[in-house]
Amino acid sequence: MTTEDDVLRMRQERLMEMSEKLLNLMDYAESQVERFKVILTSRDDPVASFCAVVVCLVVCLVPLQIWFYVLLLSWPISQFLRSDLPSKINNFFKRLPPTNEELDLPSKINNYFTRLPPTNEELMS
Repeated sequence: MTTEDDVLRMRQERLMEMSEKLLNLMDYAESQVERFKVILTSRDDPVASFCAVVVCLVVCLVPLQIWFYVLLLSWPISQFLRSDLPSKINNFFKRLPPTNEELDLPSKINNYFTRLPPTNEELMS
Protein backbone atom coordinates (compact mmCIF):
# COMPACT_ATOMS: atom_id res chain seq x y z
CA MET A 1 0.00 0.00 0.00
CA THR A 2 2.79 2.42 0.75
CA THR A 3 4.34 2.18 -2.70
CA GLU A 4 1.05 3.08 -4.39
CA ASP A 5 0.62 6.01 -2.02
CA ASP A 6 4.17 7.18 -2.77
CA VAL A 7 3.57 6.94 -6.50
CA LEU A 8 0.36 8.96 -6.21
CA ARG A 9 2.09 11.58 -4.04
CA MET A 10 4.94 11.89 -6.58
CA ARG A 11 2.47 12.35 -9.43
CA GLN A 12 0.57 14.97 -7.47
CA GLU A 13 3.79 16.86 -6.73
CA ARG A 14 4.75 16.79 -10.40
CA LEU A 15 1.35 18.13 -11.41
CA MET A 16 1.61 20.87 -8.80
CA GLU A 17 5.06 21.89 -10.08
CA MET A 18 3.86 21.93 -13.68
CA SER A 19 0.80 24.01 -12.82
CA GLU A 20 2.99 26.44 -10.86
CA LYS A 21 5.31 26.87 -13.83
CA LEU A 22 2.33 27.37 -16.14
CA LEU A 23 0.85 30.03 -13.87
CA ASN A 24 4.20 31.86 -13.72
CA LEU A 25 4.42 31.80 -17.51
CA MET A 26 0.88 33.11 -17.89
CA ASP A 27 1.61 35.88 -15.37
CA TYR A 28 4.71 36.94 -17.30
CA ALA A 29 2.82 36.93 -20.61
CA GLU A 30 -0.03 38.96 -19.07
CA SER A 31 2.37 41.61 -17.76
CA GLN A 32 4.04 41.92 -21.18
CA VAL A 33 0.67 42.30 -22.90
CA GLU A 34 -0.35 44.96 -20.40
CA ARG A 35 2.86 46.90 -21.07
CA PHE A 36 2.29 46.65 -24.81
CA LYS A 37 -1.30 47.83 -24.42
CA VAL A 38 -0.17 50.83 -22.36
CA ILE A 39 2.31 51.81 -25.07
CA LEU A 40 -0.32 51.60 -27.81
CA THR A 41 -3.07 53.42 -25.90
CA SER A 42 -0.99 56.22 -24.47
CA ARG A 43 -3.30 59.27 -24.30
CA ASP A 44 -0.57 61.59 -23.08
CA ASP A 45 1.46 61.35 -26.27
CA PRO A 46 -0.27 60.09 -29.44
CA VAL A 47 3.05 60.35 -31.30
CA ALA A 48 4.47 57.65 -29.03
CA SER A 49 1.56 55.37 -29.90
CA PHE A 50 2.09 56.00 -33.61
CA CYS A 51 5.83 55.31 -33.28
CA ALA A 52 5.11 52.08 -31.40
CA VAL A 53 2.76 50.91 -34.15
CA VAL A 54 5.33 51.74 -36.86
CA VAL A 55 8.08 49.92 -34.95
CA CYS A 56 5.82 46.86 -34.57
CA LEU A 57 5.08 46.82 -38.30
CA VAL A 58 8.76 47.16 -39.18
CA VAL A 59 9.71 44.39 -36.77
CA CYS A 60 7.09 42.14 -38.37
CA LEU A 61 7.78 42.94 -42.03
CA VAL A 62 11.58 43.31 -42.22
CA PRO A 63 12.39 39.61 -41.63
CA LEU A 64 9.86 38.65 -44.29
CA GLN A 65 11.42 41.08 -46.75
CA ILE A 66 14.93 39.81 -46.02
CA TRP A 67 13.97 36.19 -46.69
CA PHE A 68 12.08 37.21 -49.82
CA TYR A 69 15.13 39.00 -51.22
CA VAL A 70 17.47 36.16 -50.24
CA LEU A 71 15.30 33.65 -52.08
CA LEU A 72 14.77 35.99 -55.02
CA LEU A 73 18.49 36.62 -55.45
CA SER A 74 19.64 33.06 -54.81
CA TRP A 75 17.33 31.44 -57.38
CA PRO A 76 19.14 32.67 -60.54
CA ILE A 77 22.52 31.89 -58.98
CA SER A 78 21.48 28.33 -58.20
CA GLN A 79 20.20 27.92 -61.77
CA PHE A 80 23.48 29.28 -63.12
CA LEU A 81 25.62 26.98 -60.97
CA ARG A 82 23.64 23.86 -61.73
CA SER A 83 25.35 21.50 -64.18
CA ASP A 84 24.03 18.51 -66.09
CA LEU A 85 27.45 16.87 -66.11
CA PRO A 86 28.36 14.42 -63.35
CA SER A 87 31.19 15.34 -61.02
CA LYS A 88 34.71 14.70 -62.31
CA ILE A 89 35.54 12.11 -59.67
CA ASN A 90 32.32 10.21 -60.18
CA ASN A 91 32.76 10.27 -63.95
CA PHE A 92 36.37 9.06 -63.63
CA PHE A 93 35.43 6.02 -61.57
CA LYS A 94 32.46 5.17 -63.77
CA ARG A 95 34.66 5.03 -66.85
CA LEU A 96 37.33 2.79 -65.35
CA PRO A 97 37.33 -0.73 -66.81
CA PRO A 98 36.79 -3.54 -64.34
CA THR A 99 40.10 -5.08 -63.27
CA ASN A 100 38.65 -8.31 -61.97
CA GLU A 101 36.21 -10.71 -63.56
CA GLU A 102 34.23 -10.85 -60.34
CA LEU A 103 33.53 -7.17 -60.69
CA ASP A 104 32.36 -7.55 -64.26
CA LEU A 105 28.85 -8.67 -63.39
CA PRO A 106 27.02 -7.46 -66.55
CA SER A 107 29.27 -9.50 -68.82
CA LYS A 108 28.79 -12.60 -66.63
CA ILE A 109 25.04 -12.22 -66.88
CA ASN A 110 25.30 -11.72 -70.62
CA ASN A 111 27.51 -14.82 -71.01
CA TYR A 112 25.09 -16.87 -68.92
CA PHE A 113 22.19 -16.11 -71.23
CA THR A 114 24.08 -16.33 -74.54
CA ARG A 115 26.07 -19.54 -74.09
CA LEU A 116 24.91 -22.74 -75.72
CA PRO A 117 23.48 -25.55 -73.65
CA PRO A 118 25.92 -28.40 -72.93
CA THR A 119 26.00 -31.28 -75.38
CA ASN A 120 25.42 -34.91 -74.46
CA GLU A 121 29.14 -35.64 -74.59
CA GLU A 122 29.87 -32.89 -72.14
CA LEU A 123 27.16 -34.18 -69.85
CA MET A 124 28.52 -37.78 -70.00
CA SER A 125 32.05 -36.81 -69.09
